[in-house]
Amino acid sequence: MMIERKALFPAFVDLLAHEQLAVRLGAMAAMEEMAQKAPDLAAQTVGPLWDRFSRADGPVKGDILYTLGEAGTREILPRLKRVLENETDGELKEAAREAMDRIHEKA
Repeated sequence: MMIERKALFPAFVDLLAHEQLAVRLGAMAAMEEMAQKAPDLAAQTVGPLWDRFSRADGPVKGDILYTLGEAGTREILPRLKRVLENETDGELKEAAREAMDRIHEKA
């Protein structure tokens, strides 16, 4: 529906950063489709998702990084690079690297 209406639902970003995995997974599936069919719309989630990153727990952070890779454009690359350089959690470093790779693939 968001793709058809060319608008994000107000709570969509909250769902992408939700503490419950099942909720995040549903939103992430919608994001994957949106990133393919309406990349400009998907890109609108990048700023709000990045704002939630520092407040999120580890697993949520990893999913945010994944989503940034799906939705993001080159503008988010410097922030992802900072995560890669400063993060101590190996899984989050890998998620940041994969997000960067995904953005490069799309470019």
